[in-house]
Amino acid sequence: MTTYFPTSLWKQIFLLLIIALSISLTSCNSSQALMQSTTDVAVNKRITDKKGNPHLSGLSTRAALLEAPFADWYQKFYNAYEPDEDILKMSKGKLKDVEVKIFMGTWCGDSKLAVPRFYKLMDELKVDESRLTLINLDRDSPNYKQSPTHEERGLNIHRVPTFIFYKDGEELGRIVESPITSLETDMAQLLNGVPTTARYAVANALGDMFQAKGAAYVEENIKEIARKYYREARSSSELNTYGYVLKDANKLDEARCIFKLNTLLFPKVANTHDSLGELYFELEDKENALACYEKALELEPKNEHVQEMIEKINASLN
Repeated sequence: MTTYFPTSLWKQIFLLLIIALSISLTSCNSSQALMQSTTDVAVNKRITDKKGNPHLSGLSTRAALLEAPFADWYQKFYNAYEPDEDILKMSKGKLKDVEVKIFMGTWCGDSKLAVPRFYKLMDELKVDESRLTLINLDRDSPNYKQSPTHEERGLNIHRVPTFIFYKDGEELGRIVESPITSLETDMAQLLNGVPTTARYAVANALGDMFQAKGAAYVEENIKEIARKYYREARSSSELNTYGYVLKDANKLDEARCIFKLNTLLFPKVANTHDSLGELYFELEDKENALACYEKALELEPKNEHVQEMIEKINASLN
């Protein structure tokens, strides 16, 4: 016998089914969210450096900078900064579709100064903080200027802080270590299509060259490259730091190119030969390492480290 249900009853059953399905989906989504939260990258991770000082490492939030011991310098530089309001107005509305990656180190004096100031600019412009990605890099080898999850890879990060501005996935420009004029001026320029050349132009150019043409090209043309950039290299530390960043990132061919280029740009600086010698030694190229250390000793006869390395290499060769 067929049983017929009133139309109103069918409506009630249908509504109950919809409610049950909704509860099921909600529960499923909540479970998925919970699973995702347990597998996501750790945020605001704290580490201790070789000197025993606490630092942030990897993806971070501003909230972590507002906790001890970082809050002391963050609040100091945030509160003391007075942006040029007329210049800042030039960026108003320009950051709506822009995302910024901030690479810093809580161990770095330039980061301690610039990052709080940058956040103050963002607050003044009422920028949604979800558009800002903060990444803290380590200070000690073998993870020098790296994040545990390597957000810096492929971005040629060799100085901190580095602020990179993106629109539609394309880089608009960057501010490296310190602004050319001021944070608000440099930012206004790049947001309005007239970015200044970031500091450390030689390291930036070499990074682009490695990506476009490879280390072999740089090695083959290193003397020509030295002639091209010798006026732009402001000190031997620019490329020396970059070389160690590449070495710790296990980009040994690129690191060798940089250290070698630095000896050409600054041939009378003992440390350039010392650094190249160190890399050769790690690569077990003892003859080239010895030649570099001997040149460094010629320039700094009282350098005890260099003397020890020469003795060590000679002992291993005999």
